[in-house]
Amino acid sequence: AGRIPARLSTFRRDIWPSRAAAAANFRKQKYYQLWDPRVLELWIAHGIRPAPTALYPDEFDGAVTLSTTKHQEVRSFLRPMFSRKKGEYGEAQREAYPDIDPSLSPEVMPFYRPEVPATFDRLGHLRPSVLYIFGEASDMSTPALAAAKVARTGAATGGSGGAAAGRVQGLTIKGRGPLVPMEVVDECATAISEWTGKELQGWARQK
Repeated sequence: AGRIPARLSTFRRDIWPSRAAAAANFRKQKYYQLWDPRVLELWIAHGIRPAPTALYPDEFDGAVTLSTTKHQEVRSFLRPMFSRKKGEYGEAQREAYPDIDPSLSPEVMPFYRPEVPATFDRLGHLRPSVLYIFGEASDMSTPALAAAKVARTGAATGGSGGAAAGRVQGLTIKGRGPLVPMEVVDECATAISEWTGKELQGWARQK
């Protein structure tokens, strides 16, 4: 799932002649037009910074670039493992990729992120209650993936009891992609406050 956002980040524009030019560029893109206007204004205020920077040392006269470089953005989705060959996981591989699943084939995709499978493996033991908010049109939270998260969370020994005990719920917001909180702030806030209110009532009963 990391391939899709990583590709988008790789080829995104990251330098503009001025803050006004950057803001105009964001506002005309359909991607950002889906965002709540309040979120977009905060993004314009904090998502870009003045040049020169290490990546753009020769840019002056009001030029701006992304506060978080697109290179760092890509690395948050995927780490490279170009030097690993199929079937290899000896001392050198362990040193280079200490947290990789050795069964992962580098020929399928020579990139990885260890946190995703590790977190999923541990979801069953999660004790706090969880409200998942999914976007119906998200490529990273397809109905099957969303259902798997809800079913697994809290359901193992030591967990909260999971969905069967009313401690885990998945809410899918129709017509929205992966950036649900940026797009429908009020709807997310309402769902969170209702969930939190229910949890507070449960704590009060336990007292």
